[in-house]
Amino acid sequence: ASVRSELHKRKIQFVFADEVHYVKNRSSKRSEALYEFGTAKMKIGATATPVGKNPEDIFGIFKFICPTMFPSFSNFARLYIKYAGYGRVVGVKNKEHLVKKYAPHVIVKTKEEISSQLPSLVVIQRYCDMTSDQLEATQRIMTDLEEFKKQEQAIRNKCKSESVIKSNSELMRLEAMILALQTFAQEIADAPQLLLNTESEMSKNYSISDLTSPKLEMMAELVEEIIDSGEKVCIFSKYERMQPIIAERIKEIDKDIKIAFVNGKLKDKARYAEVYDKFRDDPDYKVLLMTDAGAEGLNLSKCKYLIEYDLAESYSIQTQRHGRVERSDSVHDTVFVYQLIA
Repeated sequence: ASVRSELHKRKIQFVFADEVHYVKNRSSKRSEALYEFGTAKMKIGATATPVGKNPEDIFGIFKFICPTMFPSFSNFARLYIKYAGYGRVVGVKNKEHLVKKYAPHVIVKTKEEISSQLPSLVVIQRYCDMTSDQLEATQRIMTDLEEFKKQEQAIRNKCKSESVIKSNSELMRLEAMILALQTFAQEIADAPQLLLNTESEMSKNYSISDLTSPKLEMMAELVEEIIDSGEKVCIFSKYERMQPIIAERIKEIDKDIKIAFVNGKLKDKARYAEVYDKFRDDPDYKVLLMTDAGAEGLNLSKCKYLIEYDLAESYSIQTQRHGRVERSDSVHDTVFVYQLIA
């Protein structure tokens, strides 16, 4: 608030908003704060994050860049947003008209166009076999998952309207079970210990006594190899609970290795300290562990190796992860991404 107040006093006329996709949610506090400067004479927004399928994102960004383009959200929604029942956005309508409207205000630079400024990116997939216990637990999960999906579809077939579907408590229970089982399967492949380090009682039904994780061992071998070569490494995992497991295994390689952490619990100042003060600038910090909370906005130009302990939820997030090391100011001609797959 104090920064905004000072900026208002100075009557700023130019705003360059990096990571402008952060204001795609028009009602967030961050967005509302930036919109206060919408009267500036010149406004530029920059982002390397693709706009998703939700046309509301376009409205949120251009409410800052050019507020007169779409003065009313209700009119924007009526013209361009395709809804399913109960306000759920399912896509865009009048797409050509929408693109024609905002296209004059957009400059797109593709990766191919700026490739000469970027290091070459080499993506290597490393595979390992799960243990027999992991495979048996995974098979039980898949069998139960198939049964729950059949039950879900049977209920949906009986419901006569969207309102009946939305209010069906049994359907909501089944959807929650399906999501949980999909997560359990991913966690078992990462490390069986994840199913024990949770408050979920349901996960205990699929936990196994043998906590061996071939993927964890494959990661450890890679990390040791990278550190021995004199380089540092950033490791992404979608699960914050995976970070202490990875850290413990790395400490078994060398207890003196220092590890920096980024996850959703860290505020901006603490995140900066972990990434730059520790990982970038302190030679004792060899490893940076990140959840996807660190997939945007952080510059790892000195980092040559990135490990994706588990695959990203989407191509967009994968691109954001890789973008941490694929920087125009990288000190390396080639950067490497290892994707670990069980």
